[in-house]
Amino acid sequence: MDLIDLNARAVSWHDVAAPTAALTIDVEPDFGAVHHEGLKRVPDLMRVIAELGVPLTAFVEGKLFEEHAATVAALLEAGVDVQLHCYDHPKGGDDAADLARGIEAYERFMGKRPEGYRANTFRLSDPLYQALRQEGFAWDSSILPAFAPGGNRSAAWRGDSCMLEGGIREFPVATWGCLPLPLIQSYRKIIKSPAETVMRKVCSLPRLLVYDMHMVDLVWTGTLSRTPMPPVLRAGYHFMWAFRRTDYFDDLKRFVRYLQAQDYRFTSLERLHGDLAGNGERAATPPA
Repeated sequence: MDLIDLNARAVSWHDVAAPTAALTIDVEPDFGAVHHEGLKRVPDLMRVIAELGVPLTAFVEGKLFEEHAATVAALLEAGVDVQLHCYDHPKGGDDAADLARGIEAYERFMGKRPEGYRANTFRLSDPLYQALRQEGFAWDSSILPAFAPGGNRSAAWRGDSCMLEGGIREFPVATWGCLPLPLIQSYRKIIKSPAETVMRKVCSLPRLLVYDMHMVDLVWTGTLSRTPMPPVLRAGYHFMWAFRRTDYFDDLKRFVRYLQAQDYRFTSLERLHGDLAGNGERAATPPA
């Protein structure tokens, strides 16, 4: 799948006024397959988010609005910013028809159309982008400018966010400042704490930090051994959960408090989009 070419599609680049963080979660089957064991722990995550007192943006797989309504209801009851993920994760990504099905499922449950979107495994292709334009999406958070599965390195990132051709705002998923590696829950746990300590010392954090996670990055599920996935991903998850069967909620709390100590303010992506659209935004400094 050819990913969107930012050199061709990004029409302007913009910076946020202050360090800003957005916690996001892709709500989907375990490891993007067919089991849903991790979804049973969503209420536990909601308690952690309430304890932290920070917003959360959830990109919910379209089929879950139809088949796991209680999970979506729990997110809404907790005040989560609920947006749209791909319709059927095991298919590998939305085409225009699947996107329309996801929108229909979202609208039937939510009573409104989605404003924001995240593609399956960050893979925003040009045809999918064109479908988002045609469906009237206001913003997207799919592009991961990193060396990773689904990573898009088509252009040097020149601001905290960008406006794509056609008026869709793109909020990139976070990477470390010194290396184009994902700064997300799964990769933090794969590199382990000693390496992360070094990264914090030598790398700057992005001014806009969109932090991605999945339930299987936070809680152990027995479905790991039963789920088909690429060997590299399987090895990464086995390493992440080696010798551990307890959850990573305390780790998430520590990371949020670390960002707060670095003067990050937390917001949802929907609110951030509204703030930028309503109050104007600062153009990014052009590269020298």
